[in-house]
Parts: sequence; structure tokens; C-alpha cells
Amino acid sequence: MSPQRCNEEASSAAPSDGRGIRRRVEDLEGATPCGGDAREFTDLLRRRWAMGSISSPGVIKFARAAASQGAQNIGACAGTSNLQSKHAFRAVCRAVGTPARAPQISWAELKNTNGDVIFHPFVDPIDTLEAWYRKGPLVLKQRITGEDGETAQFWHAPRDHPTYKCNASRISSTTVPLGLHGDAAPTSKADGLFTLKFNSLLGHGDAIATRDVVTAFKKSDLDLDMFEQMVDRIAWSFNALFKGVMPALQHNGVPHPEAGRTLCYGGIFATIQMRGDWEYYSDFLHLHRHLSNFFKIISFRFEGIVVEILHCLDLGVSSHLIANVLVEIMARGQWGPNRESHMQGLVADIKQWRRSHKLAHRLQGELVFARLRTQADWPTLKAP
Repeated sequence: MSPQRCNEEASSAAPSDGRGIRRRVEDLEGATPCGGDAREFTDLLRRRWAMGSISSPGVIKFARAAASQGAQNIGACAGTSNLQSKHAFRAVCRAVGTPARAPQISWAELKNTNGDVIFHPFVDPIDTLEAWYRKGPLVLKQRITGEDGETAQFWHAPRDHPTYKCNASRISSTTVPLGLHGDAAPTSKADGLFTLKFNSLLGHGDAIATRDVVTAFKKSDLDLDMFEQMVDRIAWSFNALFKGVMPALQHNGVPHPEAGRTLCYGGIFATIQMRGDWEYYSDFLHLHRHLSNFFKIISFRFEGIVVEILHCLDLGVSSHLIANVLVEIMARGQWGPNRESHMQGLVADIKQWRRSHKLAHRLQGELVFARLRTQADWPTLKAP
């Protein structure tokens, strides 16, 4: 199946925008129901599906069961005979529609190590940004462009930075700076999920409210070559956003039907930053071995790679500091003669301190000595 055919068959839910489930469900109100006689039932399925409480195969199974009991005009919701997740999702999208003004899912043609062609879903950054422009000026300012004059102020600060110097001829006072974020956090007893996102560096709000997903891979399905093919496709989109017009040729060399079209209502976007945890940098980008296809993004330079403070503190500093402090306190022996009494006294004092300071936050799980140190290593606070 070609990527064009896939595009015709599938569209995506809106990227998370921090508005909450209720607002996202309201966006679905304009979607076309499956049939007048079954409107109440299909509206319920659509709401449950939009909130994530029922899967696409689940929607199809419920619709089939209702049809078997005599429900009318519900055939479209019953969908395909194939209940595999990707086919079920496409069938439900065709039946109940998608959130208003949401970007579509695109499909990248990738080859694995065996030479097999795989179509992998991603949300094109061009489609995502144009979807945000359609949301209106208030949402656009909060999410993408910032307040009036904020882009000019942003570019004034790094004028001596190599990233700015190399792109100065193309950067104007209205160019929006973009950043990439890779998350490849390790997991246990489950197949990990690598996620690539992007965001405007002028966006206001927390991570959920400002980052948009580009693509995600199960770690067991991803090899380095496939990842670099995906990055090569994404780089094409970010380069188009930097130039501000749709290129004459698509990523695969085929003439683009919208060549020369102005993108994002005249907006220009420069991708200048990348953030992520160490596993992302080492296991996915392999920066210690080779240069990634991310450097095909013409506005991006090596100096734009940064290490997030959150990961430095949580994974590299705080866990060691906290454990060492607690072990040193217990070593004073003020709570008894052995390790068990030390631990009980420490936990009791921590609880009392939290109550006296009216703190809602606390350590996750039971605090036991095994979480603080091992026989062969320095103290480290381990996860429960």
C-alpha cells in the first residue's frame, strides 16, 4: 500500500494541547455520526474512544454486537473484519471522523535490516503548525509565536552564538525558534517507547501544553537505520518550514503538487535546539559513533544539542545526594544501635518534618535501607 493510499485511509487525533479531555471531546462534536437511528449509541462510542477509555478494536466489537441485536444504520461503525490495531483505527476514523482542524497522520516508507518496506506513522510538523495557526491568534500566541515582539527579543540574546551566526541571513525578527525533544527513558518488564516531539521555544506552559508529537517507536521495532530514515524525512519538513514555502520536490524526489505554496500563513521557523536524556543521545542518535541525519536540518548545529536539567538532576545528581545525606544522618546513631532502628527513626522524623511544614509531596514507596545503598557501590536512592 502506498503512503498516498494510507493518507486517504487514515487521519489522526489532535495532538495533546493541554486543554484537557473535555475540550478535545467537544472538538469531535462536528464529526459525522454513523447513522441517524444509532446516533445516541455512536455518539457514546465516539466519546469513549476520544477519551481513550475504549480502543478502536473495542469500538468495532461493540458496534458489531449492537448490529447483531437489531440496531440500524450502524454498519460503518462495525468497520473492517480485521481487528488489528492499525486497520481498526483507520476504520473508526472513517466512521466517526476526527477532531476538527486536527493534522492528519502521514506515513513514512522505511526499510528494515531485512529489506522489507514498512510504513511508519508520523505527524508532519508542517501539518501540526498549520493546524495551530487555524486555531486562532490567542492560541497561536500562547503555543507558538509568543507575545508581540517576543521573537525579536529572543534573537537579540544569542547574536554571538554559532547557531545564529550561521543562519543570520535567513533569520528575521519574526522567525520562530523551534526545539526537538527525544525521550527514550528506560523501562522494566515492558517494551519501551521512544518518542520524538518538537515545540516552539516561545511557547508558554508545561511540557504537555507546548510539545507536539512527531513520531513514536517501540524500541523492539526500531533499529538505527530505520530511525535515521525517519529523521531524514522529518528533516525535509523542518527545512521547508525554515524556507517558508513548499519545496518543488517531495522527500522521495517526486514533484510536489503544492510546490511554491506559502507555509503557515507566511511564518518562518528555525529548528535550533535538541534536548533529551542520555539514552536518547547514546542509543538512538549514536552521537558517539556518527553524525545523525538531524544535521540535515539546515538551521541546526551541534552547538544546539543541550542536556536537560531535569535529567541531570534526577538521574545523575539528586539520587546520589539524597541517599548520601540520609545514610550520614543514620550513621550518627541517634535512633538506636542497629540499621533497623536507624531506618525507623529516620522515616518517623521525615514524616514529622513533612507534617510540620505542611508538604503534600513525599517519597514514593516505602523507604527501606535497600533503596539507599548496596555493598559494592556508593549510596544511591533507588526507585521503589
